[in-house]
Amino acid sequence: MDRVRDNYTNARIDYLRVLETLLLQGESSRLHRRLVERDQLALRVYGGMDYALDPTLFQVLVQMRGGVELQTCENTLYEELERLQTEPPDERELRKAQNQLAADFYRRMQTISGKALLLGFSDVYFGDPKEILQIVPRYEAVTAADLQRVAQSYFQKSNRTVSVLVPETEAGGAAEEAGS
Repeated sequence: MDRVRDNYTNARIDYLRVLETLLLQGESSRLHRRLVERDQLALRVYGGMDYALDPTLFQVLVQMRGGVELQTCENTLYEELERLQTEPPDERELRKAQNQLAADFYRRMQTISGKALLLGFSDVYFGDPKEILQIVPRYEAVTAADLQRVAQSYFQKSNRTVSVLVPETEAGGAAEEAGS
């Protein structure tokens, strides 16, 4: 959805990971609670960003429920992203995202292969295999104001690329209706 233009030497990567977790990771994430549970517009919401050597995307993917108007779901998604720009997350929500990221890191560090992958990853993306060892304190240093500032920067309308995929049966029916 929104382009991530920064490289991995920029501290914003930590902010973006916490933001990704808060918005998209798990059933208690903001977008899951809003789109799937509360408003029942979607079956699933997921996404985030991939590590890459080049600029990458922060993606939000939504699998809508049948019978839901596209515009309703899209507007609700934007409303939730705008809410993060105007209202910072509360301390509990921020701490939960930070704890999820820390737990994921420590789980990976439990095996030799996990350690090797993290060290190699750190060398490739951060230029230093030891840099990954500072990731948990960097996640913990992220504040609610940091997340609000990053959301204001990245989740602007001018940064969006929106794609809508429609199942072939629905697309065919819509094309036939438009042609008549």
